[in-house]
Amino acid sequence: MVIPILLFLSVLVVFRKCQSYEYLIDDMELNMRTKDTKTLNWVHNFWLHLRGYILKDKELSHSLNIIIHGLVCSLIYVVFGKNNVSLLAAILFAFNPVNTQVVCWISGKGYATSVLLLLVGMLVKEAFPLFYLGSLICSINTVFAPLVFVIEKPHYWVLLLLLIPFMAKRQYDGLKQRMTTVTPFMSNITWKRLIIVFKTYGYYFIHCLFPLKISMCHSYLHTYGIDKESTEKWYKLDKYLITGIILAGVAIYSLFNRTGMYLGFLWFTIFIAQWLNFIYTNHPITERYIYLANVGLMFMLAKILSVLPYGNYLALAFLIFYLTRLWYVMEQYKDLVTFWKTNAENFSDVALTYNQWGIMLSNQGKIGTSVDVMTEGLKKSPEDFRLNYNLANIMASMGDPNVGLHHAEKALKNVHKNSPNMVEMWRNHCNLVKENCIRRGAKVVITTENIVSAGVSPALEDGGKRAEVGKEIPAPVPVSPI
Repeated sequence: MVIPILLFLSVLVVFRKCQSYEYLIDDMELNMRTKDTKTLNWVHNFWLHLRGYILKDKELSHSLNIIIHGLVCSLIYVVFGKNNVSLLAAILFAFNPVNTQVVCWISGKGYATSVLLLLVGMLVKEAFPLFYLGSLICSINTVFAPLVFVIEKPHYWVLLLLLIPFMAKRQYDGLKQRMTTVTPFMSNITWKRLIIVFKTYGYYFIHCLFPLKISMCHSYLHTYGIDKESTEKWYKLDKYLITGIILAGVAIYSLFNRTGMYLGFLWFTIFIAQWLNFIYTNHPITERYIYLANVGLMFMLAKILSVLPYGNYLALAFLIFYLTRLWYVMEQYKDLVTFWKTNAENFSDVALTYNQWGIMLSNQGKIGTSVDVMTEGLKKSPEDFRLNYNLANIMASMGDPNVGLHHAEKALKNVHKNSPNMVEMWRNHCNLVKENCIRRGAKVVITTENIVSAGVSPALEDGGKRAEVGKEIPAPVPVSPI
């Protein structure tokens, strides 16, 4: 019991600073849902917290995330053999920065709880069906868990497959709703989509082993499915496609050689399979999807390091690399402004990060800085509907109406790319912004892209007044069309 306890305590120590972090993104919705939720008793209340369905206290909710992650790491050591390899796997998993989206973000709790229940079920095999059902209620990322028992006897997985149609029905409404928000290029399933599957497979594999850039929105495949031109460019040959094809061959071989590193790799393949973009419903790449699959990959890495010459030194190098990156990555989750700013710095070609960063700044009254951030984003993605619309909205309300009219026109032209299911609504909004600009005297649609220079925002000039960057100016908050 000493080693599992030490693993658990080490996780608490390393992640302790996350307890004071603010709400992020979906946490706001969770907080509102909690106010409207009446639980029957303390058991039901505790279960809803474990699922990540409600939250009542930021520090308590963050602490629960950290505790669950610590328990997962301890169970990895126990379930995978209670030996040096499983210990190394547990340590590498505990501090791999890829897992921060689940550990440091309250809304990621369901992904961690589902893994916790799955591992407990593997430890207490007689009760596995019960724990499997509980894990599926928390998150669908364990849906293929019965396949793990292909490598063991008796084959519990045969009976558990009966639960999958039940859970598929449970998830149907949510999937149906998500499919209304995608473009035809995203929802159209063809054999060509297998190229994207192999690419995603390769990307996740490399990203888990060498997590150089951690973010909510990765630039790889980010524009896939927006329109024909953006989609076609992702079918080109690249290193991730080659990696994915090679990995597929290794996965097939693993079916016939279920020992050593191949056991971990088979685990990785089973649990990453549903997130490989064959059906596109959300982010093409996101780190919370990797959490469960990463358990197997870290076991595979530990197994390889255990037999390599100087493997101990390599293991230490991996651990130092993961801890160094983790300490930096955790900081981005402390508040929304820092979160989106870091995302924009990591992947500067993802317009969404600049849009959200700008909105957070405008919520703080820093309109000048908000305009500069959105303008910087438009340098990378000049056709992005969200950035153009929000910038037009600010200019129509308090800035240069000509600039506002310019961006309203661009937003109107590209509305279908970001909001395919709400095109008419956002076209009406864009037309209202245009009318507002015209009422304020806009006559000429400018064509220059760079409206910010020398640290000052000329776009905020109104009546001969110039706003300094970062100066707090009372103004309407731009609406986010997401």
